[in-house]
Amino acid sequence: MKWFLSLPIFFLLSCSSLEGLPTEEMALNKLKQSEFGDRTNDFIEIIEFKKTNGVKQSIFGQDIYKLEFSLKIKFKQNAHSVFSNDLKNFETDKELDKWIYSHPMRSSSGNNYPIYYAKYKHFKKGQIVEINDNVEFQKAENGWR
Repeated sequence: MKWFLSLPIFFLLSCSSLEGLPTEEMALNKLKQSEFGDRTNDFIEIIEFKKTNGVKQSIFGQDIYKLEFSLKIKFKQNAHSVFSNDLKNFETDKELDKWIYSHPMRSSSGNNYPIYYAKYKHFKKGQIVEINDNVEFQKAENGWR
């Protein structure tokens, strides 16, 4: 009889843990959908993706989970980006050179290349970069999204 009374308590406790939290796989998939562009795979290879921390909170009644991660990528070719953590908008050497020379804005020295070139973050073929960031999930009726 004792075990019969403890069964409902066990069931309630186990149900609350069944809902779970977003996984590393969910985070990587969401990252690929939101942060990777059509050409990202031409430029990078994912070497490692791991969850480093997570925070669950409720904001105005909405459950939010922020999954912090570390992502290691390796560049397959030289790449250039205006923003250091931009995984969507890479340009090849040829594309960057074409853009820079087609938008003439001369410096006082008469050379336009360094003005634009210096604004870009440059990655070399074979270079490994670690990005520490987070991806946010919202709790919906059918799970985390």
